[in-house]
Amino acid sequence: MISTKAKKLYVDCKNTDPEISILMPFHVEKFQGRNFHHAMIIGQLINKYALGQFEEDEWIEFSRENFYIQKSDKEGWTNLKSNVYRLEKKGFVETKFENGVNFIRLTNNNDEIFNAEVYKR
Repeated sequence: MISTKAKKLYVDCKNTDPEISILMPFHVEKFQGRNFHHAMIIGQLINKYALGQFEEDEWIEFSRENFYIQKSDKEGWTNLKSNVYRLEKKGFVETKFENGVNFIRLTNNNDEIFNAEVYKR
């Protein structure tokens, strides 16, 4: 379901190529105040699903590499984890810890991030 919505979103946004661009939902009302980081995280997750890197509703490893944070960027990694926590509290993502690995995925209950209108400039 998430992969299908993500692929459709890229088509709805003027047939944007997910290989070239990452859509960032800057205009989601709940992101006000911290919208850059929230939009960046959600945009990267949607892009991974749209590219078909993950199947429907599949968990994505929550790692520095998957979110393009360098090992030396401790502040960036701390900031990312803090924003993921906030997104989880708002119901946009869910996380789990299994076999010593953290995972993340988009939730199915938030269609606002799949509305092409929030991606318009």
